[in-house]
Amino acid sequence: MKQTSHMLAETLGWDIADLRECRYQRYTLPKVYSIGDRYFAVHTSKPKHDDVGGYWELHTDQFGVRGTDYKIWVSQATKHNPNIDKNAQNIAEQ
Repeated sequence: MKQTSHMLAETLGWDIADLRECRYQRYTLPKVYSIGDRYFAVHTSKPKHDDVGGYWELHTDQFGVRGTDYKIWVSQATKHNPNIDKNAQNIAEQ
């Protein structure tokens, strides 16, 4: 089976070496890639990285993950996660 980075590169039409340079903080699992104002991840379920980007949703193009259990997830850096906003408000009220 292909690595998840290869699945994402194939979907986006990128060279794998170029994509690897976009890896966001080497310790995140699943791997997160920062491209422009968007974050990408390839995993079987929605990433739990609430501190990375905002709200995670399925990417419209799932080309590279066809025939697998994986999905490509995307998060707009400009969209806010309502859970983070709510947590910040609760902390401020304390």
